[in-house]
Amino acid sequence: MIKKVSMQLLASYGLVMLLIWMANRTEVLKARSRATSLTADTLVSSTERFLRGVMLVSSFFLPTYGMSYLVGSFQKQAFIPSDWVVLLVGLGGGMWVWMLLFMPSARMKLTVLFNQHYQPYSMIHLTAILIMIYSIGVSLIDYWAGGGLEGLADELAIHGISTFDLLLQLGVFVSIAFLGVGAGVRRDLSATLERLGIRFPTVGDWVWGGITALLCLALLVAFSLWNQAINPTEITDQQAIASDQLMVALGQSYAMAGLAALSAGVGEEVLFRGALQPVFGILPTAIFFGLLHSQYLFTPLLLLVILLGCVMGMLRRLRNTTSAIIAHFSYNFIQLTLFIWANNLTTPSALSGLNLLEKVLR
Repeated sequence: MIKKVSMQLLASYGLVMLLIWMANRTEVLKARSRATSLTADTLVSSTERFLRGVMLVSSFFLPTYGMSYLVGSFQKQAFIPSDWVVLLVGLGGGMWVWMLLFMPSARMKLTVLFNQHYQPYSMIHLTAILIMIYSIGVSLIDYWAGGGLEGLADELAIHGISTFDLLLQLGVFVSIAFLGVGAGVRRDLSATLERLGIRFPTVGDWVWGGITALLCLALLVAFSLWNQAINPTEITDQQAIASDQLMVALGQSYAMAGLAALSAGVGEEVLFRGALQPVFGILPTAIFFGLLHSQYLFTPLLLLVILLGCVMGMLRRLRNTTSAIIAHFSYNFIQLTLFIWANNLTTPSALSGLNLLEKVLR
């Protein structure tokens, strides 16, 4: 999911952390109220009402965000189909948030989609779902309003990705995951690490992480060859325009490749497989994971990303998040290392191999 960090991420981070902290605090007060007095019940009610109020106010962001693009097109008197898509995504996201806030039956129906650990009346789980809706909505709106894959590729070509971007994304994902499972509020550090499935890696973790990384690379090659076989070259080139540019941005050096693989491997696995998957299940978490990878939206490669998310999810279920981190890091780092190595080939006889390698790695 690595991409250029925007001010939007920084602006929303504080609100997200506030919502997560308040949701955890509400659950703590609920637990206390079951063993104490009516005063505690009153405090729970007031805290929960305040949290719902903050959620309601923040729910207007997606419709407003989508409407802003439509207003800009109205001023230019140049409407294009993507403007209406942006508006529908914004309104649709807002409607889902309002339904979940005011219709408990809607939250109950989600039990058929999520893991058995999902609790429809948990404020923590409700907050997680609303943040997922918000994140997917923003990803889709930015995709359409930014000109799709070509626009994303141009953005990466112009601005690139810096070390700060990678470190910031790592910090944002890990901090959200830790606070999401109640670090410092409902759990101490030891219990938090256990809940997230993180431990010091054993030999078995390294072995299974490496095997899974090789499996994912095999799936990547097989999927790429299948995609090229059923689609003309110009179609596959268009599908891969943003992902290729991302490889260029991250494949500047082996150090940059290592940092990029570390940022994605640790940050995404701790958040998705560590924090979210035990509550929402392997497939829903993998779909959320895929939809946040803007460079693959509305291409067959999105299905591959979801499949790889499921593979990482199975590794997390069978072993732990540490193994998934090793697998994700290795998968990304091997790709970027091969990309750098291929770009350093200068002999004419190697150029055809380079072209083939680029196609396979897409």
